[in-house]
Amino acid sequence: MVSSASHTFHVYSTSVAAEVIGNTAVGGFSGRYYYRTKTFDSYFTGVLTGIGANQASFGAFFGDVEYYGWTERSYVDATINSTASSVGGFMGRIGYWSASTALYDVTHSFAAVNLTGSSATSTISRWVGQNDDVNPLVGVGSYYWSGGGCVNLGGGGCGASGGMAADLSQLHGSGGPPLATWDFAQVWEARSGAFPVLRLEQNHAPVVTAGCSQTAIVGLEYLCNVTVSDGDVNEVRVVSLERSHACRWLRPTELTLGGKPIAAGTCEVAFTVTDGTSRSPMETATVDVHLGVVMTPADPSGTSKFIVIHTVGSPSVTEVFTITNQETVPVAGLAITGLPFGDFRFVGGAYPGTGGTCASTLAPGASCTVAISFGATVAGPAMSLLELRFTAARGSISYPFTLTGHGV
Repeated sequence: MVSSASHTFHVYSTSVAAEVIGNTAVGGFSGRYYYRTKTFDSYFTGVLTGIGANQASFGAFFGDVEYYGWTERSYVDATINSTASSVGGFMGRIGYWSASTALYDVTHSFAAVNLTGSSATSTISRWVGQNDDVNPLVGVGSYYWSGGGCVNLGGGGCGASGGMAADLSQLHGSGGPPLATWDFAQVWEARSGAFPVLRLEQNHAPVVTAGCSQTAIVGLEYLCNVTVSDGDVNEVRVVSLERSHACRWLRPTELTLGGKPIAAGTCEVAFTVTDGTSRSPMETATVDVHLGVVMTPADPSGTSKFIVIHTVGSPSVTEVFTITNQETVPVAGLAITGLPFGDFRFVGGAYPGTGGTCASTLAPGASCTVAISFGATVAGPAMSLLELRFTAARGSISYPFTLTGHGV
């Protein structure tokens, strides 16, 4: 991701894995780098290979930097095979630096590299190769792995700049330098025995931990709220219907499948969840659609009702609901659970409420009533979640019905 402010461009959370072949200004993350771009939380892994005569300026992160090289919380894990005259594990050549401020430093970063170059001087280094400016590259909190190979084929030595880490554990340990300043909750993911990766790279496939209910009722909104777990954060997860999916009345919306069945019977839900390039194994569930028992009045979903805006302390208001058996057989065990709750209750205190006609059984095609009251005791919204229960020819069924009101 790139942003800009005050004429400075920022690059965030970017990774590059590649094999790069070139002659001059060859970098894994950026070959030629010039002025006013600052990079945060990024890395390169791969191989840089030199070709041709007069090779120069090879660096695993930046090849040739003309003016600053601002970088924070970044690393390279690379091999550089070259005869270049200026080779750096992190940066090949830097033309200008600044002693006025640490703002332009490469900070809290590291390089783990094996490299070759060819120079009569010490412009070959596991950190920064050639530094043309008199001001040093400070590299506060930055390190190179001492175990990496550095070979100068030109007779010069391997220069030292940046701090030296004795072993890899100092580079990727949870408390070691330079990672104490890195965000491992939202940005980076630590890996045992390996370098960290960016969480936005979605390194884990999603795992479905809760799928779809296997019961639905004609005319009532069916919702399958898919629950997903994986090791990544900051992801957009999306449920997708598969070819074998047969519940044609369902529609996907992010991590939800919803819709109203229009006829009784059975159908199979089949879906996967994706988060970028990763996909869960296919989930399936057979949904048994019942004609069922319905409660009215209700909102368009058939499972909710806003009763009234009620003045606090005034007499309760009563809503009479009609219960209809849509089945072709009698239902038994008809009941509503969840009351009393808060300011909602059956009129008179017990099912079906004073004036209500429902009993525990209901004939096919028949209707009965229940009486529920709402009396606000405090200002603001109020809600009660009921369960409408019954037993039909294919077993016991229940579904939620939400009552809401508002006190003023």
